[in-house]
Amino acid sequence: MKYHPIDCGDYDMLEIACLDTYTVDVQTADRVIRGVAAGLQTSNGEEFLQLRTAEGSEEVVRIDRIRTLTVLTRPARFEQHA
Repeated sequence: MKYHPIDCGDYDMLEIACLDTYTVDVQTADRVIRGVAAGLQTSNGEEFLQLRTAEGSEEVVRIDRIRTLTVLTRPARFEQHA
């Protein structure tokens, strides 16, 4: 599937989640992943959100596939972003 860049405002929310190391639920079309927002990376012109799961593994989600991001950490600067 071709990568589609996301809006700057959406990217800013992902950056905040990573900077504040929020625990989040990331919903894509086919699954929900829970983990700590650990960073953003770029590879081959595509951007990805890195998550550290409770089991200690790393999950990487292409950011244009994120449908919603729900922050579970409290207090937080935002709670949900779609």
